[in-house]
Amino acid sequence: MNKTATSRQALLEAAREIARRDGLGHISIRRTAAMCGVSIGTVYNYYPSKADLVLAVIEDFWKRVFHGGLSCDFTHGSDFSAVCGQIYTALRTHLAQFEHTFLRELASLNEAERQQGKALEMQYWEHIRAGMLAVLARDARVRPGAFTEAFTREQFVSFVFGTMMSMLRADREDASFLQEVVCRLIY
Repeated sequence: MNKTATSRQALLEAAREIARRDGLGHISIRRTAAMCGVSIGTVYNYYPSKADLVLAVIEDFWKRVFHGGLSCDFTHGSDFSAVCGQIYTALRTHLAQFEHTFLRELASLNEAERQQGKALEMQYWEHIRAGMLAVLARDARVRPGAFTEAFTREQFVSFVFGTMMSMLRADREDASFLQEVVCRLIY
């Protein structure tokens, strides 16, 4: 890291590197300052607390998922099964950048950090689910009558997304089995 780097972005990159290498729980104002060659006060100018720095890393992670590997507008895809595979691949690719399991590491944060991180996560997850729902609505291959009052599109999307998150925690290579389940249920 450049010894004169003091920008918010440079500090975030240093904290992200700490998280990638050692885990979210090891991010600290002191380590971030040392990596950038700046005073602790400089970090506090941009991030008033460790929690703010950790949350910035979490938010940066989700932004990178959307802008680095996933079209966040979901307007191009009309094949729900294929889009599920793309979302899974984008999430898995970005999680793989962390040597420690990012999703599991969230549990190591203190209660306030965990709640704030969860709120950020939920915003991004809701965005993904809304995009998946839009793709599902456009998918012409969905058989008539696939969805009912008891088996709604919204419930189905929540189930598929929840399954993806479980698969990520279990470090599944790809979403091909889930895609096959989707195809058998709705096409």
